[in-house]
Amino acid sequence: MEGEEHLSMCEYLDRIVEKGIEQGKMQVLYELVQDHTLSLAEAAGRVAMTEDEFKEYIEMNIIK
Repeated sequence: MEGEEHLSMCEYLDRIVEKGIEQGKMQVLYELVQDHTLSLAEAAGRVAMTEDEFKEYIEMNIIK
């Protein structure tokens, strides 16, 4: 269909792996903030986010 993106199985799996790595990195940063090893600003800066963006990501994807 026009406008639809068709992915090969390898591309699809690559995207899943990338998403998992991203979530794992964010989980570690969240835990470092919780342990007071990093400040919220430092953690957000490591992933090029504002503090508010970092908090929103954590609330939407990590804290369940």
